Amino acid sequence: MISGPPYDHIYFDCDSTLTTIEGIDTLAHWAGAGQELEELTAAAMDGRTPLDKVYKQRLDRIRPCQAAIQKLANYYVEHLVEGSRELISILNSLGKTVGIISGGVHQAVIAVADTLNISSAHVYAVRLSFDDCGEYRGFDQSSPLSKSDGKAQIIRQHIPQKTKAVLVGDGMTDVAAAEAGIAVIGYGGVVHREMVCNLLKTYLTERNLLCVLQYILTEREFNQVKLI
Repeated sequence: MISGPPYDHIYFDCDSTLTTIEGIDTLAHWAGAGQELEELTAAAMDGRTPLDKVYKQRLDRIRPCQAAIQKLANYYVEHLVEGSRELISILNSLGKTVGIISGGVHQAVIAVADTLNISSAHVYAVRLSFDDCGEYRGFDQSSPLSKSDGKAQIIRQHIPQKTKAVLVGDGMTDVAAAEAGIAVIGYGGVVHREMVCNLLKTYLTERNLLCVLQYILTEREFNQVKLI
């Protein structure tokens, strides 16, 4: 059984957790393939389809250029979830290691990290490659995060054993991270996913991400926060 706080490492999903959008769906919409690919994303996040089966398919259909990824980075920052800035500031003030583990595009996710003052050393996402003209060439197919169990793999590879860690996220790829022995908190404040809600002991639906604090801090830490 996974014990509760205090957690030394606190990680967040990006899309529909730190931001109110799904990056791949936004790119699809800009490329004129919104409805077609949104259904694939929903199926993967709800656990009806393995992420492995749709990851390459979506990117091959969209073929996002470098300019589109920069636009997405800006869009992410414009649509941060309410309370996310304050939440990360509090966790940093408590000396927590804060990071992002996302199946999204690294070149866009890093903008969220920079805005929230999360170290790039603790950001894990999938890198895209572009040619000299900025056109899409492909993605890092060696990245575990293009697969359904990728977040569990990242945790095993990068978080020291016996470290108390928690992941906050909205989808089934986040639920799968529990296989690596960390706590997982479901966040449905942006998108409610019934399967995620049913599988996790803690599932939050408040729109303000500050609601997470009472579940990831000890009573002493929580009281300390009130004094900040």
